[in-house]
Amino acid sequence: FVSINSNLSSDQWRTTDDLLKSFPGRSQLLQFIRSSLLREAGLEYDEDIEPALGDEIDFVWLDFAAGGDNVVAVTNPEDEDAFRRLVERANRSDEVGDDVVIGEVDDWLVLADSQEKVDRFVEQAGDEDKLADDPIFTAALDELPDEALVTAYARGEDLVLAFQELAQGAGAVFQLDPDRRPEFLAAALAAENEGLRLVGAARS
Repeated sequence: FVSINSNLSSDQWRTTDDLLKSFPGRSQLLQFIRSSLLREAGLEYDEDIEPALGDEIDFVWLDFAAGGDNVVAVTNPEDEDAFRRLVERANRSDEVGDDVVIGEVDDWLVLADSQEKVDRFVEQAGDEDKLADDPIFTAALDELPDEALVTAYARGEDLVLAFQELAQGAGAVFQLDPDRRPEFLAAALAAENEGLRLVGAARS
């Protein structure tokens, strides 16, 4: 699970902007993004991008199979219509077969490169067990900053299974002491007045 802070008015992004002001190329970079990259795509930041952003964009790996391709994005945009227009425009510009599919779970939009992945996530999201209620997940978040630009979490059991499959594919043996199996790996990138701080946490 990877969560990206997409609220550009948040304290984290304000602090990041303050940090960038110490670099002489900041204004040129922002001008390049707004005038060159966005306009080449036929987009305006104030009209097309900003209204479509919510507080966060989350990426959820359903499992580690298929080379890590079984992933969906989940977001709650400030303006859903603006977000859908943005996706539609991106789909028109993409090659055939690269379209983004949108589903819904409560007030959240689910995006993936196939309807199968969207349906699978929606089905799993309807289960009683929620990630937010998992004591291992909450213990991992307790080790990280309360506010961050990016937060990442992986359950140790799933990582072990993924490494075992990789090892078997390479003809190797991957074994861990049953009493020392990892419970989680987590990390966060946070903006602070002095700079960016990367925090990692693990527990076995």
